[in-house]
Amino acid sequence: MDPAPSAVRAVHRGPAIAAAADLRDEIAVVDAARTAVSAGDARGALQIVRRYEARHASGAFHPEATAIKIEALMNLGRETEARSLALKFVAEQRGTLLANRVADLVGLAAPATNH
Repeated sequence: MDPAPSAVRAVHRGPAIAAAADLRDEIAVVDAARTAVSAGDARGALQIVRRYEARHASGAFHPEATAIKIEALMNLGRETEARSLALKFVAEQRGTLLANRVADLVGLAAPATNH
């Protein structure tokens, strides 16, 4: 007996639904970290970013999470740590608006753009 068409569709949608839920979770966690750092809760932002890194090791929003982490470190006065992370970040993200923002945050020279 063949499975009902709706059962087949449900099976095929399963991974897509899981991926969408994972993406929603990533967005929610990054938004929470951004809100925390904007509200002056740098320690809370760092905890949220750590949670993001643990849950989403190869997540789509790693650059955003890293930028938030750098900003939180700067806000906590951990400038050496923030600058070290920022140097690597700017090199990896060269030419992006986020790299420019991070460079500004830690006082690095503006990175060259890829045009």
